[in-house]
Amino acid sequence: MNAALRTVTVPAGAAVLGRLSPTERAVFVLRESFSYGFREIAGMLDLSEASCRRIHRAARRPGMRSPEPRRHRLAPLDGRHDEIVDRFLATAAQGDLDGLEPILADEVVARADGEETTLIHDRKAAARRAAGLLAGFGTRAEVERGEVNGQPALVARVDGELAGVIIMEIADGRVSALWSVLSPARLAPLR
Repeated sequence: MNAALRTVTVPAGAAVLGRLSPTERAVFVLRESFSYGFREIAGMLDLSEASCRRIHRAARRPGMRSPEPRRHRLAPLDGRHDEIVDRFLATAAQGDLDGLEPILADEVVARADGEETTLIHDRKAAARRAAGLLAGFGTRAEVERGEVNGQPALVARVDGELAGVIIMEIADGRVSALWSVLSPARLAPLR
């Protein structure tokens, strides 16, 4: 793992993270791991402060259930994840959409800074999005495998400065979610 990034562990909530929706997980991790206030979280996620409080309260309840159906639980990282991330990076960096498709799940959840969460039902469309994310870092970017909050990630640096992060969820040997963080304000906790 790159020394500029830190892995944050949420001991009390780690078991439930896989049951949370992407928004619930973001609120929970930003509050519990990074100690952001609800006003700051609301600004980052384009939600109201009251919504962030309700989401956080619900995520902390024992036995909570997410209102969004989950296809899988987050699995612990293993050596296979590194292989999948390396294949993803190699094929996406080359713009090899045909090579990316087998690495992607049938449905891929995608979210970028400030965007609505999108469920992509077509592997070709998901491959185009993935290749576009990497191309968005530009030709000067150095991209390497990393880990953010216990999830595999691609970390991009330009002239040694953190330029962006793509966090991945991997289920059943395929990439099932891509969370891209490009905004300098949202990257600040990762520096």
